[in-house]
Amino acid sequence: MIQKSLKKNAILSALKTVVNLVFPLIIFPYITRILGVEKIGAFNFSTSVINYYLLLASLGISTYAIREGIKYRNNKEEINRFASEMYTINMYSTFVTYAVLFLSVLFVNKLHEYLSIILLLSIEIFFVTLGKSWVFNIFEEFGKITVATIVFQIVSLVLIFAYVRNENDLLWYVVITVFAKIGTNIYYNCNTKKYCRVTFLRKTNVRVHIKPILILFATSIAATIYVNSDITILGFLTTDYYVGLYSVSSRIYTILKQLVLAVVVVMIPRSTYLFKHDMIHCQKLLNNLLEGLIVIGVPIMVGMCGFSKQIIYIVAGESYVKANVSLEILAFALVLAIISSFFANCILVPNGEEKIVLKATVISACANIVLNFILVPLYNVNAAAFTTLVSELIMVVCCGYYSLKIMKLKIGLKDVIGVTVGSCFIVGICYFCKGIIENIYLQVSVGVITSIGGYGMIQLLFRNSLIKEIVKPMWKKKSH
Repeated sequence: MIQKSLKKNAILSALKTVVNLVFPLIIFPYITRILGVEKIGAFNFSTSVINYYLLLASLGISTYAIREGIKYRNNKEEINRFASEMYTINMYSTFVTYAVLFLSVLFVNKLHEYLSIILLLSIEIFFVTLGKSWVFNIFEEFGKITVATIVFQIVSLVLIFAYVRNENDLLWYVVITVFAKIGTNIYYNCNTKKYCRVTFLRKTNVRVHIKPILILFATSIAATIYVNSDITILGFLTTDYYVGLYSVSSRIYTILKQLVLAVVVVMIPRSTYLFKHDMIHCQKLLNNLLEGLIVIGVPIMVGMCGFSKQIIYIVAGESYVKANVSLEILAFALVLAIISSFFANCILVPNGEEKIVLKATVISACANIVLNFILVPLYNVNAAAFTTLVSELIMVVCCGYYSLKIMKLKIGLKDVIGVTVGSCFIVGICYFCKGIIENIYLQVSVGVITSIGGYGMIQLLFRNSLIKEIVKPMWKKKSH
């Protein structure tokens, strides 16, 4: 099989992530203003609840299927067998999930308030299983994933502007959101047969797969708890108003994190291969990736803190500005989340060290839950953000400790100084823009453009090693 271009895959994955993030950025400012703080809170609380059931249905199969499927993708018979086994296990977990969801809705009184939203959102569970998107990841077909994402996001965007006109149109918003995800997964299902033949098996060799799948599943549960529990616990302990406020800062945090981590997703199959076949190349590649994540992540953190109120005002409106402190706290969590994800997904999981990731995630999740129950009643939104920061710090320490035992990674002192000086420049630009420019939109526009340009120039002046690698081929082309 012809190996896919890593750069092309990185670009396509980043493009898919950008589309998944840009369209919500277009929709979110409209939706937050139309539906209001409490309706947004109700929607996000319901989404946080249904995410647990999506997780139960997925059972960690996607990550396991991508990692193991790489071994079989050049053998038609083997990949057909393996994919069918994954699909069969996934279908059983989906049936169990719907049974658990039914019982939860029946016996948990709090969920009765959100019944219609939760039931509509639950439709996605079946179609995620049907879609088998992990097949496209195994074959590194990021192009098809990107195309499907763009098409259905455009359709949903048009439908939202057409049908969601006032605060009473919350259910229309839910229906359209679900439609976009269902449509994408139907597309995946229709195109899977081009790569392998997937069928539901009456008998499958569960024992071979179940242990690693359950380890990854436990890791996913713990990860979802410390990412998702903030909104869920806010919903149970406070009101839809506070959930609505936190939803904005949390959404901005999530969008920026997913955008940066798009490259990490691409690296999982490639790093798995390189760990077994070319450690020298693997070390160089991962060292560059870590440096790149820091070079990108730190200035984003600084900018989020500098323009926290302005960002929230632009994204959601004046009603949500009180969430600015939580956004500043989440800005620090962002950098930690990026680095911990790198250690977990690019070093530990490719080396079969899922148990380490599981332990780290469980510790983080437990700390998150305990701190949430203690602090949320006292400090509501800001407490939820703080618990996320603590959880991400625990993940970085735990995953980093074991990752650096496997592979020695180095960040040059010169590069650290360059990032620090560049970040100080961004702080100065933020204060300067807020001091002399009255219009909020102009403040952020001028600040972002100037910061990007100035930060980039500073990295060049300090001869940042990664920037040099990117610029060098461009100079060579010009010289020819």
